[in-house]
Amino acid sequence: MSTNNSTGKSFFSRVKIDDTTLLLTSILCIAICILLALTSVYGIVMAILNPTALIPSPENPSRPNTGERPFKQDVTVNMSYNTDDAESISGVTAKNAILVDITTGKIVAGKSSGSELKPASMTKVMTLIVVIENLSHEDAMNDMVPVTAEHIRLKSEREMSGYLGHPTSYPAGNYSVKTLLHHLIMDSSGVAALALADYIAGSEAAFVKLMNEKATEMELERTNFVTCDGTDKGYHHSTARDIAKIMAYAMKNTHCANILSVLSYTDEEERSIYHKPLVHNFFQENGTYAEYKSQTAVIKAAKSGWTGNVASGDSGGCMVTYAKGNNGHEYIVVVAGATGVKFTMDTDQAAYNAVVDTIHILDNYVK
Repeated sequence: MSTNNSTGKSFFSRVKIDDTTLLLTSILCIAICILLALTSVYGIVMAILNPTALIPSPENPSRPNTGERPFKQDVTVNMSYNTDDAESISGVTAKNAILVDITTGKIVAGKSSGSELKPASMTKVMTLIVVIENLSHEDAMNDMVPVTAEHIRLKSEREMSGYLGHPTSYPAGNYSVKTLLHHLIMDSSGVAALALADYIAGSEAAFVKLMNEKATEMELERTNFVTCDGTDKGYHHSTARDIAKIMAYAMKNTHCANILSVLSYTDEEERSIYHKPLVHNFFQENGTYAEYKSQTAVIKAAKSGWTGNVASGDSGGCMVTYAKGNNGHEYIVVVAGATGVKFTMDTDQAAYNAVVDTIHILDNYVK
């Protein structure tokens, strides 16, 4: 009886493998095993040296974005852009100015109110709105946000204002959202703007996109943001009318209004910050220059700005202000491009003139 020898052979004896291929395959398998072993050892060592590394830190909590916006409120600003019946503002150094009665929605007086201007730190009112409206949970004000060396480096590069980032007073580290928002408005901190932009959107560019989306939603006429802190970069511009509408919107959100109107704040480390001196001194009841206070209205909130000399193409002194008139109406005043010196000051004369222009407008055009 004849027998087929191949039927008795195993599968492996019938498959011929080249010796070189077998060697390379073996080496690859050994390398993978070594890599996996090293990865496991590294993980164990890191867990021993820093057991909290694998756990969300309470100082920088990892919270899921549920899509909720607990700080966003239904806000409607009924503001007309019609200037046909508006008075012409005179007697101010500002290139651009507007007085809006937001109780009626009418423009009371203006000066080149629809012309493009450099908003400087008035930009931060929109930054405040976008941060507030994009906080994703009820306790978000207490979230800790890292202020990094890169944020502080950009402060110097952009010549941004604010004490945040000072190596001894307010060094790099974790700060609450609430504290950063107060630095943003009261101290006009560009570092706070950058840190909050990263916290909300992951980068300044992504955050600025949210700012421009908000500008479109608010139907602003000629506003485009390029930076979150107001640094004049690219085509970063607005108008007095648009800035007035942004401020009116902010004051209708109670969370934004609370931050815009406070004059002093003490953070978690018992460090105190105050509203920029020109606002603090002029608008407080017993401020240094109380004699310049308006006679026709009480100023409740303001955001100042300044980026150099108007003659050199900078924004000069600028300010957006919310006031309650003695007649019971609510008003927004915007001045931009303020120049010159009306009284002696050591620094930022144009910025102080923005305050003087604001008071002049209230006293002469609020009836």
